[in-house]
Amino acid sequence: MAGMDEVYLAFGYSSGFTRAFGDFASKLVATPELVTKNKAKLRDFFMKIRKCAKAYYLDAYETLQENLGTLEVLSAAEVKSLHDNLALLKAERDKLVSNVVQPLKDKYPIIGEYFADPGSDKISNTLTADEIETYWNTLSAEFDSICNEIIKISGKIKGILDNIKVKG
Repeated sequence: MAGMDEVYLAFGYSSGFTRAFGDFASKLVATPELVTKNKAKLRDFFMKIRKCAKAYYLDAYETLQENLGTLEVLSAAEVKSLHDNLALLKAERDKLVSNVVQPLKDKYPIIGEYFADPGSDKISNTLTADEIETYWNTLSAEFDSICNEIIKISGKIKGILDNIKVKG
C-alpha cells in the first residue's frame, strides 16, 4: 500500500479530517524557517500514522477477514488470545479517538467546520504554527504511546492468524 493511501486510511477516508490535517500541517511548513523547524516532526508523525493504520487495518483486520473461513484450525487458547487482542485493539483505537482526536476537535472548532463542509472555500484557519505545535506537544506523547500499543497488539493478532497458514 502506498504512503498516501495509508494516510487516507489513518484518517478513515474522511475528506474533512484529511483537509483539517492538511491545513494544520501547511501552517507548520508555511515558511522556510518553519520547514526547517518542523520537517522532521511532520515526517515522524506521518510515519507513525502510516504504521498505525497499516497495523490496525491491514495487519489485524484485513488478515482476519482473509482467514475467517479457516479459524477452526486455531486452538482454544489461540481463539481466546485472538478475541482478547481484538478487544484490546478496539479499546486502544477508542482511546486514540477520545484522548487525542476528540481533544483536538474540542480545542479547535474549525475542525468541525472541515467535517461539516470539507469542500468549503469559506473556512479560514487563523491559527499560527506556534499555537498548533504548542497544543500538539500536550497530546503527542499520548498519541505515540497509543499508536505503539496498536502496532504491538496488531502484530500479536497477525501472528496468531499467520499460524493458520502454517497449520493449514
